[in-house]
Amino acid sequence: MYLLLLLPALLIGALSAEDVKPQQNANHIFNAIHSSMRQFGSSLNHNGMSFFLATVPRETRLYHGTNTASPVQGMEWLAFEAEHALMFARPRFGRPPSRGGHGDPHRGPPTLSPQHNNHGHLHTYRTKRDLHLLYIDGMSAAKTSNGTLDSTDHVLLDSSLVCSGICEHERATMLCKLAETEWGNRVDGILRMEAGFEIIMCSFEKNLDIVAVARIDSPKPRSGDHRGFGTFQLYKAISDRFHGIGGTRVKLDYENFVTAYDYPIDLFRNQDSNITMPRLRNVSQPIVDRMRKDIRDMIMMSDLDSSMVSHNWQATTDMIVQRYSSPLRYLISDKVAASNELLRHTLTQYLRSFIDDANRDRKGEVTRCAAHMFPTETLRDKRLASRSVYDVSKTICSTLFEASALAASRSDAGQSKAVDIIRTLVEYLQWTSWKECTTCDDEHLCFIPIWPMGSIQDHRNPSCLNETMLATRHGYWGRWQG
Repeated sequence: MYLLLLLPALLIGALSAEDVKPQQNANHIFNAIHSSMRQFGSSLNHNGMSFFLATVPRETRLYHGTNTASPVQGMEWLAFEAEHALMFARPRFGRPPSRGGHGDPHRGPPTLSPQHNNHGHLHTYRTKRDLHLLYIDGMSAAKTSNGTLDSTDHVLLDSSLVCSGICEHERATMLCKLAETEWGNRVDGILRMEAGFEIIMCSFEKNLDIVAVARIDSPKPRSGDHRGFGTFQLYKAISDRFHGIGGTRVKLDYENFVTAYDYPIDLFRNQDSNITMPRLRNVSQPIVDRMRKDIRDMIMMSDLDSSMVSHNWQATTDMIVQRYSSPLRYLISDKVAASNELLRHTLTQYLRSFIDDANRDRKGEVTRCAAHMFPTETLRDKRLASRSVYDVSKTICSTLFEASALAASRSDAGQSKAVDIIRTLVEYLQWTSWKECTTCDDEHLCFIPIWPMGSIQDHRNPSCLNETMLATRHGYWGRWQG
């Protein structure tokens, strides 16, 4: 772990005294940008540490499940996918819901009495104007004891939420109160993710028009659907959003965001679980106060009514991951690691476009490699996203050129060290692309723990599961899991 922490400094800092000091936690900030508004990466790195300003365009369709046909007044939840909202389109009696009209879809079908209608309602809304939201990354809507709520409860709400149980309605009410009193009503709600992306909308009547209300009869449970509310179909819809929310339904501002990775704190200390994840529960009060102020300043000082024109740093991370993900995995494979000739040849092929054979210059070669994915003007940008993404790009290039030089020695020691530093780079990067399943057939989906389902093994090694297999996956989420 110590070597992983030193890797950027060792590889970048040694190149030139003129180089800028590497960005702290550049790998984690890179991954936060890369996984933002993506179900797969946000589910694997479920303890979100970052806060972004988000815009949902005018005329976007959103969904709400409830027990009544009447349009919502005041604060409630909205889903981006109809399948997500359908989980809440059911009668409200029997087991009490945990939050507003959405209720709790994970308690199973209610027990009906003869005088009750066996149906709920699916509302379709459209946005009256562009919505301004605060996006909390990771799986920040999941009600778990694993740290998914840290960024909300310990930072935004400053540990002031006091209640027993899941407390979703209380949490949402406090967030909307925060938006009103501290953020001057400059954001319309909170954007989060659990089994799908959702919005805590602070005022339905202010921001939404009703499009349609459909009666939804409660289905009878079928084999494999142990809850009777289309769990597998919901997860199939979720898998469609593994790599993005789709279309232009959400735009994030990557130039101005706040992340816990940019503060002088060790987010990975005192781990008590089988999966190492960052936590915010023990952050000192002065740091919490700084983060809250920085979030407020981000909201209050941003031009929310602009089109949020900024460089799309997620697109840049995409290009870097697409370029290097497979090659890095190949370079540490048994086939390549066992052959110095193949290792040397493969590295040469990956790097030759950055080399002038008549004028070899390691620093210049690394710089050309690192800048390959960057528009020229962004190389002068010293904001957090630019610095972090560039540092990761430069670390990759520095490592590969160093490995190439070691392999060129044609010695066993050089070959072994070259493979070792590439393996260390892969451990440092922690890209979610290396956990993606191979193509699953139509009867299966690539399953990772998404609250309230999933096991520790599913997080370590995601695999293709069918409806029957999915229903048995539990044990990952601690308290409040399904």
